[in-house]
Amino acid sequence: MAWFGISLGLAILFSAFSPLLANLYKEPRLVSIAVALSIGFIFNALTTTPLALIMRRIEFRKVMLNEMTAVVVSNTIAVVMAFSGFGYWALVVRQLASMLLSGV
Repeated sequence: MAWFGISLGLAILFSAFSPLLANLYKEPRLVSIAVALSIGFIFNALTTTPLALIMRRIEFRKVMLNEMTAVVVSNTIAVVMAFSGFGYWALVVRQLASMLLSGV
C-alpha cells in the first residue's frame, strides 16, 4: 500500500506543478493535460504488484497478451476519439487507457 501513497503523492505533486509546465512552454492547455496524465501514476501503482507476481512465475505469455490487448484497445479508442473531433485529448486518453487496461 506504500506504493499507492507514493504514487498519489507524485500525482498531486505533478498536478501542482502543471501551471509551471504550461508557463514554461507558454501553452495554457498543458495544465489540464498534465493534471489528466497525473492519474497515470496511480494506475501504474495499482498494476506494479500483480505484474511483478506474474513475471516472477515466468508467465511472460500472459504479460505479452495483456500488453498487446491494452495497446490495441487504447489505440482503437484514440482513433475513434480523433475522428470524433476530440483533438489532442485522444492522445491523452490513449495513454491513460493503456495504463488502465494493462492493470485490468
